[in-house]
Amino acid sequence: MHLAGREISAELLEELRQQAPHCSRRALARELCARGDWRSPSGQPAEMAARKALAELTRGGHLPPARRRPPPPRRVRAGSPVAYAPIACPLALLGPLEFIVLPAGPSALSREWNELLDQCHYLGAGPLCGAQLRYLVRGAQGAVAALAFSAAALQVTGRDEWIGWPAAQRRERLHLVVNNSRWLIPAHVQVYNLASHVLARVLARLPTDWYQRYRYTPVLVETFVEHGRFAGGCYRAANWQAIGVTQGRGRQDRTHQRAVPRKTLWVYPLRRDARAVLRQELAVRRLAPKPAPAPARPADWAGTEFGRARLGVVCHNPRYG
Repeated sequence: MHLAGREISAELLEELRQQAPHCSRRALARELCARGDWRSPSGQPAEMAARKALAELTRGGHLPPARRRPPPPRRVRAGSPVAYAPIACPLALLGPLEFIVLPAGPSALSREWNELLDQCHYLGAGPLCGAQLRYLVRGAQGAVAALAFSAAALQVTGRDEWIGWPAAQRRERLHLVVNNSRWLIPAHVQVYNLASHVLARVLARLPTDWYQRYRYTPVLVETFVEHGRFAGGCYRAANWQAIGVTQGRGRQDRTHQRAVPRKTLWVYPLRRDARAVLRQELAVRRLAPKPAPAPARPADWAGTEFGRARLGVVCHNPRYG
């Protein structure tokens, strides 16, 4: 069986099936990583990929349901919104800015970041996909910006054509692309040129910050700017490149409904040879080769198989022509 870019043998699947009624999905994911040697690009156990594979096995009836239901998604706190004091001044008078990388787990900084995004960003705070970093930017008068970088989109025609990598290479190198999934300057902050200034400073430190947490360095950043809502001027001012327009499908559109607004795709190389690095062949592949799809079965398979066969039997019964 082939899941999450890796193979699961029949023996391992049977062991997982026997252990599933007696342990949590977290423990079962750790067992899958240990027995199958599932590792992320940083060399750590790929527990998130294992959890997704276990969920797919459960949906397919290969594993019994989990003992406990997953926790409900985080909800925006009910109550009156926070009244933020206006911040309006030239960038030079804003004072020194503090760029804070939020810790991975729950913290007071995370609560502040979530509250700011839930109240001031049209998408809210999340959840975000895969590996991620969140930044909170503060000045002397309080928070002036918030950003998040997370896993890149699995497949985007404009980006993939711009890079020039085949599907197999994309599966191996996609972790080197990160997505600027949240970007906020609250409406109460009116500081000219602040957006491009913050973007430039965050991108200058992003490779180092990402390496410190995940032990590998991304080479390209992408983002999507919704048509009719934003123009992308701050990305243009920070030297990003607009390379295409999406089809309006989104991450989860597997039925080609195209139910989300179309967006402009912007990219920012973190090094000059980013495209060459992403196209580079690997000596040792990290993921198992994707199996070839099974040939489609024709609707009229009997006619296809026996249409020209000489059966050597002549029927004389007029009931059968």
